[in-house]
Amino acid sequence: MFLAFCLYAGITQALKDIKTIYIWNRLLVFLAIGSGCYVAYSLGANDVGNAIGPLLNKYPDKGIYLALLGGVAMGTGILTFGRRVTNTVGKSITPLDLPGAFSAQFAAAFGVHVFSMFGIPVSTSQAIVGAVIGVGLTKGVRAVSQKKVTTIMVGWILAPTCAAVFAGVLYRVLRWLF
Repeated sequence: MFLAFCLYAGITQALKDIKTIYIWNRLLVFLAIGSGCYVAYSLGANDVGNAIGPLLNKYPDKGIYLALLGGVAMGTGILTFGRRVTNTVGKSITPLDLPGAFSAQFAAAFGVHVFSMFGIPVSTSQAIVGAVIGVGLTKGVRAVSQKKVTTIMVGWILAPTCAAVFAGVLYRVLRWLF
């Protein structure tokens, strides 16, 4: 959030002094696309590790197959829910212009990448949502949809809670059956 805030504030300040806005817009399009690729790389590096890590511990000789399975699972998730999630993060929290999109994507990708290099699993959704909120806060607290942020945070609490309850119940049922 802090990095995105600083990046966006710096870029928008620099753009105020630039006379050739057309060149900067072209550069920002390139930077936004490049930072999107960096986000995809960082999120893939982190999320595939999170998904297959427990299985890799059990089956260390099947690493390549588990990585492939993790990639296919992520691709399936993107194809089925990606558009909705992208619209929520990119449009519903705060409006993003090109400097905002670049700042949020780069900040989230950089944070996730640093933690991935140390082998520390982090929440990629919290990283990107935090970065988008950071960009929105440069325009003031009212620029950030508190309703949407609250909904997202409730999801962050309910998802692992429901997963834990489901896993516990499933474990009990399977233990009882076998």
